[in-house]
Amino acid sequence: MQEDLIIGLAGTVGVFAFLIVTSVSAAWTIRHVTRLRAETLRLAIERGQPLPSAPPIDVAQRDARRGVLAIALGVGTAIALGVMGGLEVAALGAIPAVLGAGWLVTSRLGRAKQLPPPSGPSNGEPIEAPRHAVI
Repeated sequence: MQEDLIIGLAGTVGVFAFLIVTSVSAAWTIRHVTRLRAETLRLAIERGQPLPSAPPIDVAQRDARRGVLAIALGVGTAIALGVMGGLEVAALGAIPAVLGAGWLVTSRLGRAKQLPPPSGPSNGEPIEAPRHAVI
């Protein structure tokens, strides 16, 4: 009885310690990369070099990539939970899979670059679709 309590407590502490270490290391890495970028930009400005332009962000491509990854995560989670806990628990894998499907739909909608011209008088210029908000 006492041994089960100790094992459960050690497992819980281990999981939370893993989450804390992972979060802290991710935050440190992001901070380190940001500092390196800032230092590079500062040196470029001091030397009078032109600043590099940021690459354009293709929102549709990013959403498609996120969608495929989330669907894969959902399928993998469903398989792993299905093997360990049965069909009821495997249904939890549907959550990331549905999110991934939503990202794929958003990706397809974001690829529509032009809307059809309005039915009223027009000056002949194409109307561009508005950019979708990125969450």
